[in-house]
Amino acid sequence: MCGTEVSDSAHHERRPELATGPSMDDGDHDELLLMRIALDQCSASLQLLIARHSGRVTGWLTKRFKSLKTPEIEWAVNMTFTNVWRRASQFNSLRGKFESWLFRVAFRCAESVGRREEKHLISALSEDPSYDPDKECDDEVDAD
Repeated sequence: MCGTEVSDSAHHERRPELATGPSMDDGDHDELLLMRIALDQCSASLQLLIARHSGRVTGWLTKRFKSLKTPEIEWAVNMTFTNVWRRASQFNSLRGKFESWLFRVAFRCAESVGRREEKHLISALSEDPSYDPDKECDDEVDAD
């Protein structure tokens, strides 16, 4: 592991090398992992963050973005943690909690995936010779 040894399974044990006070909550632990990513490019710290948060991020995105299918949600989650890796140094604990920052990154990644999928669908429809948007609209108008 990068720097001082940290494991998620030992999270509830006293770790003097990480403790900042009498006790350390999950948010503090996450921020220290993020700091290790920012300073040392510590992939083990990223793996711990993924293990701790990917399930909740996936569930939240699935509920929030009902139009995205499972592969798109998975892509958004992967993009989220890629962005955590790339932008770890941009996190500012004075502006909010790590989880808030993480879910904001996840939201933006899912929006990006949704836009990409929408463009892909529009492109596919425009290349389909049988698709005539004017005819579709005429059918709807005639139905009224």
